[in-house]
Amino acid sequence: MILRTVSEARDNVSTCQYEIQCLITPNVTGVIPSAKIDVSFYNIPFDVQLADPEFYKPEKIDMLLRAKLFLQLLRPGHIKIDEDFPELRGASLGWVVAGVFRERSNANEVQHSLTTSLDDVEEAIQRFWKLEEGPDASPLTSEEQECEAHFLATHRRTEDGRYIVRLPFRDNANELNDCRSVALKRFQMLQQRLQKNPELKQQYIEFMREYEQLGHCREIRE
Repeated sequence: MILRTVSEARDNVSTCQYEIQCLITPNVTGVIPSAKIDVSFYNIPFDVQLADPEFYKPEKIDMLLRAKLFLQLLRPGHIKIDEDFPELRGASLGWVVAGVFRERSNANEVQHSLTTSLDDVEEAIQRFWKLEEGPDASPLTSEEQECEAHFLATHRRTEDGRYIVRLPFRDNANELNDCRSVALKRFQMLQQRLQKNPELKQQYIEFMREYEQLGHCREIRE
């Protein structure tokens, strides 16, 4: 159920109160109805107290109630004024207008109340096109071109939908500087850390054994 001017509707017709939990959002929906409704053709009974006496004017929505509370608000009774006019339903906040309204000038044209603001649509379209365009295109470097060619040549997809691609290796790997001393120093620091934490050391050993069993590494004897 969509409510607007909630406090006025409650004070004018009923003193009923409900304690609910609400989620605060910047906008509930667009204005409802989307255009002003001409009600001069229809005779609403003078003794009917509407929950929203100006329901025919486009206004912002204050609150959107879930179905459970909406059903609790309903009361016996409904009034059918005209085939082209929504029904009046009894509720604790006053009579509510619910249904489809058809203009008298064109009875075949249905005016729906589900709306959205143009600002929201424009912003959503801008985000969509920005996402579709992607980053600004720029010429690929030679390394990026090699990476793309490597992916196209070596990738494959498994039956469960996963993609697998071979690790890329540089052709000039032999030209790397001597990093043995740095690697040994890091390894010694790791050993010192594991000696202080036996549980972590055991986990590390089990991990390295599994890594070797899977064929991801092998021991090189000098």
